[in-house]
Amino acid sequence: MVGCASHRFNLFVGDVLADYEDLLCAVHAIIKKLSNIIPAAKLHRLTPLYPKQRKKTRWSSSVAMLARYVELKPFLPQLGLDDIDMLLLNSRQERDMELLIAQLTDLTSVTLALQDESLTLADVRLLFVEVCLGPDASVVEDPTFESGVVKALQYIDASLNEDKRMAIALLSMPSMPDGGYVSDTDSMSMAARALNRRKLLQARSNYLDCRFLRPTSNMCERLFSVTKWAMTDRRRSVLPSNLEEQLFLHCNSFFWGSEDSRASWRVKPMSMV
Repeated sequence: MVGCASHRFNLFVGDVLADYEDLLCAVHAIIKKLSNIIPAAKLHRLTPLYPKQRKKTRWSSSVAMLARYVELKPFLPQLGLDDIDMLLLNSRQERDMELLIAQLTDLTSVTLALQDESLTLADVRLLFVEVCLGPDASVVEDPTFESGVVKALQYIDASLNEDKRMAIALLSMPSMPDGGYVSDTDSMSMAARALNRRKLLQARSNYLDCRFLRPTSNMCERLFSVTKWAMTDRRRSVLPSNLEEQLFLHCNSFFWGSEDSRASWRVKPMSMV
C-alpha cells in the first residue's frame, strides 16, 4: 500500500530528464564521438580524464556524463577535429545544461537521503514537498493511506478525515489517558523536556508508532545483494537454515561483537555436558 519512495522518485526524475532529452542527446553525441579511437587518443594526450557515456537504465549516468562533459569542455577545441567542432553546444544549450546540472545536484542529494534506513514516511513527505512532488501525485500508490500514516507519525491524527481514518483503521490502538503518563518536568533540562513532550504526544495518540512502515525497499534490496554475493560456488551445499543464520548475524552485526562471540563459545561446552 505504501510503495517504494525511491522507485517513485526515480520515476519523477525520469519525467524531469524527459524535458531535457534533446540536450542530453546532444551531449551524448559528443561523448560518444570522443570515445572513438582517434579522438580518445588525442584527448588522452591532454588529460587523463575519459568520456563517460549515458546509460538508459540509471539516471545517475546522465549526471556523470554532464559532469564529465564540463571537465572535458576546455580540451575539445584543442583536438582540432571537425566532427567534434560541429557537435559542440551553442550558448543556449550551455545555459540549459548549467540549469540541469544544478537541478540534478539537488535531486542527487534527495536520492542519497532516501537511502537512510531510519527514514520514515513523514521524512519522505518533507523531501518530496521540497522537490514539488505532492502527496496526491500519480506515482503515489495509495495517497489516502500514506497521508493518514504521515499524520499519525506527526501526532496530528485529530485532523484526519473519515477516509483517512478508515484507511489506517488497522493501525489504531487505545490511547493512554491524560493522567497515565506523569513526569517531573521541573527538574528536566530543556532537551529532556522537548523529548518528554514527544513521548506525551505518542502516548496520547490513537495509533501505533508507524515508524515500522518502511517508505523504501532499499533495505530488502541490500539484503538480496548480500545474499547474491554470499551464495558462491563454495557455499552451494550450505543448509538454508545456516545461510539464514549467517545473513541474520551479518545484518545485525551492530548488536554483537567479538566479546559476545567468545562468551557464546564459553557457554556452549557447559550446555553440552
